[in-house]
Amino acid sequence: PIDGRNPGTLAGLHTDEEYGHPAGEVNFFLPVTPHTYDTNSLFVEGDAMRGDFKPFELRYGEMMMWNGNSCRHCSPRNVSNRTRISYDFRVIAGSEWIDPPKKKGYFQLGSYYMDANSV
Repeated sequence: PIDGRNPGTLAGLHTDEEYGHPAGEVNFFLPVTPHTYDTNSLFVEGDAMRGDFKPFELRYGEMMMWNGNSCRHCSPRNVSNRTRISYDFRVIAGSEWIDPPKKKGYFQLGSYYMDANSV
């Protein structure tokens, strides 16, 4: 079951909001292996708290944009015979950025986030 308590689960069931990520953040999943499916993929629910978990089934060159801030997700133990290698990243528009409280200092501009205009 996809409940975040499976033995060998890499990332337990969670939303990014639970870890202090800002609300305007958008997630991207970009596999660089030929095909992601079943347990060699990321399991995500379709809408927040719906519980309809499915793996992202993508082929090389495809990318998924999704809302990890409110949709629960996890990486179950991979019992397939295929390894997954992927870039999993987040972006937030500058117009959506609000400085987080200092207690969530990890998600400050210049540490976790980088301003693309300053590159």
